[in-house]
Amino acid sequence: MKPASWRRSLAFDSLLWAAPLIIAMILAASMAFTSAFNAHPDEIEHARAADYYRTNWLPPQFGDPAAVSSYSKYGISYLHERDFVYLLAGKWSNVVAPLVGGVNLAYRLFNLMLLAMIAFAFVRWPDARPLIAPMALSAQIWYVFSYFNGDAFALAVALFAAFQVTVRGSAFNAALDASTRIRWLKGVIALGIGFGLLLLTKRNYYVFIAFLLAYVVLKEVGLRASLAIAFGTLLGVGWYYRIPADAPAWLYAFTALAAGAFVVLDIWPHLSDAAFRRRMGTFAAAGAVGLALFLPRVAFDKLVVENPANRLSDAVTTAEVYAKDGYKPSQIAANTAVWALHIRERNISYFTLLFAAPHWLWRSFQSAVGVYGYMTIVGPGEYYILTALVYMAFLASLGLGAMRSGDAIARQTLVIAGVYAVLAVLVSSLHSWTFDYQPQGRYLFPAFVMFGIVIANIRGRQPAAAYAMAALAFVLAAFSFYDVGLALIRRA
Repeated sequence: MKPASWRRSLAFDSLLWAAPLIIAMILAASMAFTSAFNAHPDEIEHARAADYYRTNWLPPQFGDPAAVSSYSKYGISYLHERDFVYLLAGKWSNVVAPLVGGVNLAYRLFNLMLLAMIAFAFVRWPDARPLIAPMALSAQIWYVFSYFNGDAFALAVALFAAFQVTVRGSAFNAALDASTRIRWLKGVIALGIGFGLLLLTKRNYYVFIAFLLAYVVLKEVGLRASLAIAFGTLLGVGWYYRIPADAPAWLYAFTALAAGAFVVLDIWPHLSDAAFRRRMGTFAAAGAVGLALFLPRVAFDKLVVENPANRLSDAVTTAEVYAKDGYKPSQIAANTAVWALHIRERNISYFTLLFAAPHWLWRSFQSAVGVYGYMTIVGPGEYYILTALVYMAFLASLGLGAMRSGDAIARQTLVIAGVYAVLAVLVSSLHSWTFDYQPQGRYLFPAFVMFGIVIANIRGRQPAAAYAMAALAFVLAAFSFYDVGLALIRRA
């Protein structure tokens, strides 16, 4: 076979890359069917949250007896985090549980079904394959699909939204140039559902929403406006986590307005173009659909769940009642809580958190590529070092491919994805520093979808090293999942 033919068969839009995804599905299914219930992080709290929706349709009030079984050691439930997945899984289990002989297995099958849908999308839509390819590069991604949790659904929704925005022939991209209202409406509803569900999933995916906005602005307006969006995202993160602690609110507002001014100035010259206005109107309509899905839950929470007339009307008061010793808000305020809570207030610096023992940055990377059980089943150190080197080589090869492509959008997408990947790390680390020490790599999963969008833009112009590094990353991940995860997990 000629080198060009080899290169073509190894490209990320080749059907050959379905094989790693199928192997990942087999490994995830093996974990789902053989591991003990609650051998995985917080599975019991996730399952009990879904249990509530087996017989209910509306979210519970704080302290609702029907929801108390889902409360964690923090004295709060996933039911109060607006994650839509628990409603879907609860209703799914009503149908599936009688067929498989158990509710908890039905919940696991819900996540396996999501992984199967991702693999089907890879096979069905060749243009989507570069976007989905990074799902084959991390054992931790496969792991979250092997037991019930909220992260698998969030990742699947992020892929769906990215598919609508990125892939030629998606319902939304067809709507951008639609000649009929039905076609336009289908695309608006498709992206709107993706946006709305992202708002109703894990909050660490809010960074991904901002990335999608920056990516759209990059393609429609230009790099400067996209970077202004990224800077605005950074400001939002700084405001939420009070960085710097003594910065007045007006300073954030003024700086955000300045960033917004750059966006407006770059958009203004395009407004005379009727096609541009139509495209922006289509994006805005999809955004409105997403908000129409999200805002009713916000209103319900404010008017019903947080009603001051309730016995318990806020998360802090509820946690004081239901949290275990060492996790109560009063103990946090008195600095007598467990060491992992609010460590910023213990005069531990941010850089100490990142680099000093117990090494948040390294532990987060480890748990992004293969740590199992309750973050206690860890592979050999050489696996993580080699995987880190392979990832760096893979990213470098993507950069080389973007530079050689001659496509400015491909190069600039790589820049924006890199910025937002750093922001995802920043948000996760600030959460650990400010609220609860959690070096958990699944919080960084949005970055895999971001770089999937990068690969979709480079599209077949990567150097051969990119395919070699991706293949090696998959082999390493499969070793970790089989030889560490499956071998050492607690069995049913």
